[in-house]
Amino acid sequence: MSRRKYAGILITFACGAALLLAVVGCRKKPAAPPVEAAPTEPTVAEPAPTEAPETSGTVVPPDTAPTAPRTVEDEMQVVPLVGVGPVKFGMSRGQVLEVLGQPERTAGRGRAIYYLTSRGVRISIDLRRGVRSIECWSAQHPRPSPGMVTFSGKTEKGIGMGASREEIVAAYGEPETVDEEIVRLRGDPERVESEVLLEKLWYGQLRMTFVLTEGHLVQLKVEGP
Repeated sequence: MSRRKYAGILITFACGAALLLAVVGCRKKPAAPPVEAAPTEPTVAEPAPTEAPETSGTVVPPDTAPTAPRTVEDEMQVVPLVGVGPVKFGMSRGQVLEVLGQPERTAGRGRAIYYLTSRGVRISIDLRRGVRSIECWSAQHPRPSPGMVTFSGKTEKGIGMGASREEIVAAYGEPETVDEEIVRLRGDPERVESEVLLEKLWYGQLRMTFVLTEGHLVQLKVEGP
């Protein structure tokens, strides 16, 4: 074969190869199918934080707020025409025992109830009308009962055992009547009996009697309306 003829065959082959590559290169690859995005939950906007109001101290809820403890004076407050502490005028004997407990002793078939050694109180009861009078005593009384303690309560105006005559008058005004009673003290049988003057201030509208010795309260009697 001549060189010219061989060269023509190579040129023809090269042109065919080039044409084939061009055709293959012009073919487009199929596009990949679109990928669906996974569903997402809707976004909820969070509320902006709020600052707590400033306070001057620790705030205690009303249902847990501490309360001041009640004192003995509060529990046994003397209120004219109402009663003394939990004992109210008109209460039955059973009701008195329920609020004060068992007394040290009773007298007159239960008409008189004594709490002298525990509270300094004596209560008189009418079988039909209930509590009629309450006597509050001081151990400084000229003639105290054995083992009697001083009544620790006070009136609604702050008058308690040992108060002066001036304090009583300042709280309740001048009494309607003033009585005096001489009490003879029984001491040593070999000694002469001494005498003590008791002054009784009577307030009729309030039905209260203040009994004083040497100008100081040693007994208080309140009566029901």
